[in-house]
Amino acid sequence: MESVRLRARWAELVGEQIALHTEPERISRGRLIVRVDNSAWLTQLSFFRQEIAAKVNGWLGSGRVGEVVLMVGRTEQPRIREIRPEREVSDDDRASVDELVEGLDDPEVKAALKSLLMRDLRQGRRSR
Repeated sequence: MESVRLRARWAELVGEQIALHTEPERISRGRLIVRVDNSAWLTQLSFFRQEIAAKVNGWLGSGRVGEVVLMVGRTEQPRIREIRPEREVSDDDRASVDELVEGLDDPEVKAALKSLLMRDLRQGRRSR
């Protein structure tokens, strides 16, 4: 039950950025086992083991976690994709999108497809 409560508060305890790459697995015999989604994050977090233990102990009670063990493994956290700055869409690209959707009869489908294509262009997913 303690592990479930810890997972629910994990982002609040360690911060959103760390929570995106980690997941507490369990606390056993004073050891907090934390899965990390890649070795680069594991290396970075190895410098913050004491701070993580202190934050968890501050919430659970002093002395509950004596050691934080980090291991690379799959996390079940949903990944939030990196938000890229939007780019300006050229007039040529706008005209191409208009041309692509022009032949559609259903106005709702037409509007939805146009919106999706324009979003793709703003996020730089398409190259011309």
